[in-house]
Amino acid sequence: MNILLIGKYTWFQINNKFEQIANVENEKVIEATIDEAYANYNDYSQYYFIDTGLQNYRMDKIYELYKSDKQFIVISDRAKCNTEINQLYEKAVKEIEGYRLIESKNHINILIHE
Repeated sequence: MNILLIGKYTWFQINNKFEQIANVENEKVIEATIDEAYANYNDYSQYYFIDTGLQNYRMDKIYELYKSDKQFIVISDRAKCNTEINQLYEKAVKEIEGYRLIESKNHINILIHE
């Protein structure tokens, strides 16, 4: 049974790595998605939780998120493996505590907090 679970986990990691590579190959598409969304929220502080190797976007520390009132948050699907980051995403999906999901495509999730 343990071998089967390890096998599924390894398969998931391999698939996830291929998706990550595809994301980097589509870097311009992802950047355009982020830029289009940010155009409507340019007075918000930007926070990035992207684990896809995009060079133009840093991986912020989760504790930095609480330094501003209006937040524009970008989360990659892979970064949601982090429990705290996934909790932010879930709050946005359920629209609780001022979080709201505004875009979810190309393995990138964009949310705001007011």
